[in-house]
Amino acid sequence: MNDSLRQADAGAADGESGPAKYVEEVVEYVDNKRQRAVLAGLLVVLFLLLLGVSFWVVRLTRPASAPRRAALPGGMEWVRSIYGWGKLPNQQLVAPTDVAVGPDGTIWCLSEHRTIVAFNPDGSAKRVVQPRIGASLEGISVDENGDVFVADYGGQIIHFKPDGSAAATWSVELPSELDVKAGRIAVAAAKGVAVFTLDDQILAKFGTRGQGKDQFDLPHGIVQTSDRLYVSDTQNRRVKAFTSVGRPLWVAGEAPDRTKPGAGDIRSADTSNAPFELPAGMTTDGKGRLVLVDAFKFQIIALDPSTGQVAHDSSKHKAVYGDQGGADGYFMYPTGISYDRTRDWFVVADTGNDRLQVVRIPGSGGGALSRVAGTFSLPMCVFLIPLLLLLIALILAARRHRRDLRQRLTARAP
Repeated sequence: MNDSLRQADAGAADGESGPAKYVEEVVEYVDNKRQRAVLAGLLVVLFLLLLGVSFWVVRLTRPASAPRRAALPGGMEWVRSIYGWGKLPNQQLVAPTDVAVGPDGTIWCLSEHRTIVAFNPDGSAKRVVQPRIGASLEGISVDENGDVFVADYGGQIIHFKPDGSAAATWSVELPSELDVKAGRIAVAAAKGVAVFTLDDQILAKFGTRGQGKDQFDLPHGIVQTSDRLYVSDTQNRRVKAFTSVGRPLWVAGEAPDRTKPGAGDIRSADTSNAPFELPAGMTTDGKGRLVLVDAFKFQIIALDPSTGQVAHDSSKHKAVYGDQGGADGYFMYPTGISYDRTRDWFVVADTGNDRLQVVRIPGSGGGALSRVAGTFSLPMCVFLIPLLLLLIALILAARRHRRDLRQRLTARAP
């Protein structure tokens, strides 16, 4: 209801001269509480609808065969599988031997020993490089600048820029794996280990082929830290730790007895109680643990870097994950692994299944923000935009409500 109070000179109403005229009108604030309640209700309903649609989009983008987390051995969590960079048969991965994650999350891998393929973190194709040089590409590493380094078993290390152009090469006898950090290239070769700089200065070189503590037999995994080197002595079924100059620290696992009949075939021995059967690619996680894949155990295994013993998770269970199979979350002769610290996940070269698998394991050291960063793929991000806009609208509506309330209280003040 509107009430008016008008005061004016009576003579002025008749057109006569008199004191200065003024008109004062006070209008009572009209309460639109019902309209605001309806608007708020509509915004809440819209917000819930968008949440529901987003949930179903995520469900639709998840493959029907995706396993439940509880169904995977050891509590491992499957994120996605990557089979190729296109739909044609010649655009599918073939026996990927190794994988490396770049600083921006780019997943680099080797396919069929001759093709280098890069994928975005969501699994979409980014780049395909088919070098004109190279006999058998076995290992791959990416440094802090995003540069790519490949071990060519034919006798060289090849340095590629992020755009795929070759930058440099180094001659190394039969290299199978490498790790590049802080300008140092650590190489595991058939007969030993070498560490050198980008300008070809040798920092360490040690080992021969054999079964001794400082000997190797076709190692296919190497990790370097500021003061240590860790090597998967693959054919000897062992993992070893050394100082940065090659002094032995510890050896985990037992080498096979080559004197026994049939010992030449590594798969013929009884290794059911051994910690490793064929340890291959290796990396470190957010807690500093060594994490490797064992091709014949079909598993991911986390080790204590100070002893080489199998680590334990928060539930005191052994940190061993995976099993043999072709379904998502299972492995067939995996040979390479790399860790994405930003997203707290591992990418595994699932060689026998012709694919890469992105998985998470308990106790890897990544926080909640790391997992959130890896959860939202492109379809989810598309629906996050209207959700954010709606949230902004709700905040603005709340601010307007408070402003209107202040105006109402001011209007009613004497």
